[in-house]
Amino acid sequence: MELLCNEFANMQQMSNQFLAQHAKANYIAPDSFDSNLQDQKILSCARGLASMATSKQFQDDEPSCH
Repeated sequence: MELLCNEFANMQQMSNQFLAQHAKANYIAPDSFDSNLQDQKILSCARGLASMATSKQFQDDEPSCH
């Protein structure tokens, strides 16, 4: 549960970054997710959580989820 909560918090943080840019009327490039470190962290954690779900074994060894 903690890892899922951390993943949600990471997604919320990235969402807040993009909302702040939008509020400032900054241009957001279509490829901005490609170079966004927060997005990479979220994707890495999601892959780790999917791997745990597939193997049905909990392994808290995915640093991107913390």
